[in-house]
Formats: sequence, structure tokens, C-alpha cells
Amino acid sequence: MIEDPAGAPLSQALADFARLHPAATLEVFTAAGPAMREAFSAGRLHLALWTRPTSPTRHGGRSGCR
Repeated sequence: MIEDPAGAPLSQALADFARLHPAATLEVFTAAGPAMREAFSAGRLHLALWTRPTSPTRHGGRSGCR
């Protein structure tokens, strides 16, 4: 499952920011990791949040231990 970082917690933080700073302009851009990194590196974004792909664990690729 892929979780969009613009989900509920970020949406609430952005709403709070907008309420406290009504003159500010915020634009939210969502994209796959490589596109996000490229846009940030090219200077089209001031802030980028993305997750790194997870690597298999030593427990057969499962995220939890037995």
C-alpha cells in the first residue's frame, strides 16, 4: 500500500498554517519519489517530503519479528 504524504496529518497541519497565516500562499505537489526529488533538485519546490523504498529485512522480507 502506498500512502500519500498529503494525507490527513499533513492536511491538518496545512489547514492550521493557513488559518494562522492567511496571507501566505501554499501549493501542494504530490508525485512519485523520483519526480519529487527531481522537482526539489531543480528548485521548483522549497520543501519536499518523500519516503525511501523499504528494503527487505533479515526476517524474510517481513517488517516484523517473530
